[in-house]
Amino acid sequence: MKTVIKQLIALLFFVGSPFFLAELSAQNAAGNIKGQVTDNDGNSLPGASVTIKGTTRGVSTDLSGNFTLLDVKSGKVVLVVNYLGYAPVEKTVEVKTGVTVNQSFRLVDFSASLKGVTVTSSAREGQQKALNQQKNADNIK
Repeated sequence: MKTVIKQLIALLFFVGSPFFLAELSAQNAAGNIKGQVTDNDGNSLPGASVTIKGTTRGVSTDLSGNFTLLDVKSGKVVLVVNYLGYAPVEKTVEVKTGVTVNQSFRLVDFSASLKGVTVTSSAREGQQKALNQQKNADNIK
């Protein structure tokens, strides 16, 4: 009886292991994305945010504007790059298993112009009265 149980366990192990290994390899089907973020003049943008759209996964660029996203699921992903003072950029990248994809980004500065600024002020009645009293006081000159 013990030998029959051992044989059944061994049979289940050998029959089930290809399915288990296939599932493991499907989970590890990932690649990497690396690149650089620069401005219009080719200057690196350190601290730029590079994220995968629709997820919370992302990285910041280093001092040279370089970034690396590791273990990105295979398939098409949309990368979103943000940097203060620049228009955000989105690009679709095809990630293949075991391959590092190079994708660089060139951001365009986003400047908003103001035609003019008008500053207005209004003094409160009590403050205005106190200032006038001090101005007209005999002991303050």
